[in-house]
Amino acid sequence: MTFLYIRSAGFGEPQGLCGGTLIDQDTILTAAHCFAKPILPSAILAHIRRHNLSRTAEEEDGDVVGVSDIYLHPDWNMRTLTNDGSESFGVQKSIEIVLNHCFVVAILKLARPTHVPASISLDAGETLRPGLVVRAMGWGLNSELRHTQTLQQVDLEVFSGGKCLSEYSKQLPTFDPHVAICVGTKGGGKNVCFGDSGGPLITMTKNGPVLVGTTSYGASCNPAIPAVFARIDVKEAWISQFMKQADNENSDNP
Repeated sequence: MTFLYIRSAGFGEPQGLCGGTLIDQDTILTAAHCFAKPILPSAILAHIRRHNLSRTAEEEDGDVVGVSDIYLHPDWNMRTLTNDGSESFGVQKSIEIVLNHCFVVAILKLARPTHVPASISLDAGETLRPGLVVRAMGWGLNSELRHTQTLQQVDLEVFSGGKCLSEYSKQLPTFDPHVAICVGTKGGGKNVCFGDSGGPLITMTKNGPVLVGTTSYGASCNPAIPAVFARIDVKEAWISQFMKQADNENSDNP
C-alpha cells in the first residue's frame, strides 16, 4: 500500500498542504479544496510512501517528486470560490457552491514517474455499504491537537447517510449522500482531524486495497461526530478517463 504527503515548497520552511493517494506511478488523487487558494504546481513536493516525516525518503524507501500539473474535477469552478464578480451570487448561494466543492477531487501529475508502485484500485460503486470497515490515514492533528511527524491510521465504520444528515442538519458544510460517505465509530474515540484533507479512505478486499473515499471534513475534530469523505465511485469514470487519455498521450509522445 502506498501513501503520500504533499508539502508546499515555497519560501521558508515547507508547510504541510494535504494528503493524497498514489493511483499510478505519475498520478496522485487528492481533494480539490486543498487548492482553494491558488498554488503553482512547481510549489508542491509529493512525499510518497512516507511514514515518519522526521526521517528521509531514502531511509523509508520512499520518494520525493515535484508536481508538473494540477487537474481539478470539472465540478470545481474557481470563480465560485473567489466570487470575482463574473457572476452574481447571493451570499447563501455562494456558500452552497463552496461547500459542494468539499466533495470534489483533484489529480496531480508528477514531474517524473516514481519508483514506488501504485498498488490500489478505485471503488467503482460495488464496495460501499453501511457497516463496512474502512481505514483513514494522514499527518493531521492528533488527539492532543498537535501535528504529528508519524503517519496516523484509524479503523472506522461506514454509517448510513441518515446519520450524517442528522448530525450536520444545522451546521455547515451540509451532507450529501450522493457524493459523500458518513464514517465514524459507534463509541466515538477517534476520527480524522485538521490536516488530513485529501488523504485516503480505504477498505481491504480479497483482491487488495480499494480506495473508497478522500478526506473532506469533520466537526472540529470531534470523534463523537462522524466525519465526511468524498465518494470515489461517483468520480471514478472521470478519473479512469483522465488516466486513459494521459496514457494515450504518452504513447503518442515516446
